[in-house]
Amino acid sequence: MLDETRDAAPAMTPTKERFSALDACRGFCAVAVVFYHMDALTHFHGWSVVRNAFHAVDFFFVLSGFVIASAYGHRLRTGAQLRRFSIRRFGRLYPLHAAVLAAYVLIELWALAHQQDAFVDDHSIPGLLASIALLQGFGSLALTWNYPAWSISVELWINLAFGLYVCWLGRRSVWVSAAIMLIAGGYVMIARQINAPLLHTESVAAFTDVAQSVFGFVAGTFVYGAYLRIKQTQWRPGLASECLAVAVVVLEFGFGERFPAPYASPLFCAVVLIFAFESGPISALLRHRACIGLGTVSYSVYLTHSLYLLGMGAVVQTIASHLGQPGSVSVDGSDLLNLGGPWAMDAAGLVCVAMTIAGATLTYRFIEEPARLFFNALSDGRRRTSIPAQAEAVTTAA
Repeated sequence: MLDETRDAAPAMTPTKERFSALDACRGFCAVAVVFYHMDALTHFHGWSVVRNAFHAVDFFFVLSGFVIASAYGHRLRTGAQLRRFSIRRFGRLYPLHAAVLAAYVLIELWALAHQQDAFVDDHSIPGLLASIALLQGFGSLALTWNYPAWSISVELWINLAFGLYVCWLGRRSVWVSAAIMLIAGGYVMIARQINAPLLHTESVAAFTDVAQSVFGFVAGTFVYGAYLRIKQTQWRPGLASECLAVAVVVLEFGFGERFPAPYASPLFCAVVLIFAFESGPISALLRHRACIGLGTVSYSVYLTHSLYLLGMGAVVQTIASHLGQPGSVSVDGSDLLNLGGPWAMDAAGLVCVAMTIAGATLTYRFIEEPARLFFNALSDGRRRTSIPAQAEAVTTAA
């Protein structure tokens, strides 16, 4: 979900790797989430690979743990380093979230000015306050306002907790991480298998999602440890290993409904480990400039796509209203956008995805990157005016 390897400044990371193939994987997963949230009567809406694309979030957390461990795992030893890390993580995650949330608030104000229902249901004031504090992912308000942002709230607080106990405990933090991973994984495994009404309330379901995210993140940090050890040997993944990794992805996305959710993170651990080496022909394809570009803007794709889907729905409903058609159809209890049949909605959906990616390049350039540079400078005690002179060096180092 995130481009953590760009966060570490030279002062904290004298040398660091850029995992370009994993960047590309993150980009494709972000697009998969867009299709997952697209409630439209398309030919691909019912495909298993689309309906199981929510597992992409599990991949995001495993990858996040891997790259955070890579960029910061051995550079969180003092209070000053922890402060630097915390400012950078906040600066990486929060500014775009705030911008998207502001866009939603403007939409609600427009509705209010036109005497329509506003600031109710999923756009309630309590949900807004929780979203501002990035706490919505920990309770029943998880899917309010910009619903994909629930994972961003969990991401931020997991990052800060990780930095705190690694800085505090040093090498002993490995045992704490192992205990956290076992407890979180065990809880998720049990909770997902018990069919009890209490475990399916919104608050408990959100807590279970948090536990699974914690498990994936911490597992990712151990994957980085395994990567370092294997890197010291002569073995490198080749075509067979990378084909196996692709098969794992196909298995999880294509047949994920047949496997308990806790298995997703361990499977993605293997995928991250294999593609981290970038030593096979599939990795070479993933390092194509277009794939890397998609990975670069993946955070914007993930965090802004709900706005584009909202716009798609508004356009379809407006056109349908002028044509005297309903604009949606009920399928298995879900209301799906429909105007002109599946082929027309296929085209509309693909246009929406293209616009999301195009818009993401703009939000990356004008929101993400300037905010990242600003907070990087702030974390190092540099003045804001020093950013332009150092922007090229920071970008190159990343």
